[in-house]
Amino acid sequence: MNDNNSLKKQSPEICRKAAIPYGRKVEAGLTFHDIRRTCKTNMVTVGVDKVCRNVILGHRLTGIEAHYIVLTDEVLKKAMEQYTAWFDSRFQIVPKNKVKHFF
Repeated sequence: MNDNNSLKKQSPEICRKAAIPYGRKVEAGLTFHDIRRTCKTNMVTVGVDKVCRNVILGHRLTGIEAHYIVLTDEVLKKAMEQYTAWFDSRFQIVPKNKVKHFF
């Protein structure tokens, strides 16, 4: 991934547009670490495998795991589909054609 377009670098702007306080020096400010921690915690709740969680969040496998576990794109895709299905059901994303405009 191009580092200039990483979610970490885009987080302050995304939060600004959503009127969410961002940064450690801001009262009740959200940080990129908060986002990663919440994502990983939610993946545990959904039942995504530990190794898949770590790889999805960019952690390297170490020790025995690094030697013996080879994750395919298909396995990681299924883990993300599992998480996405839970996320979508939890937060009930509304289709654009169902949104009423009041102005």
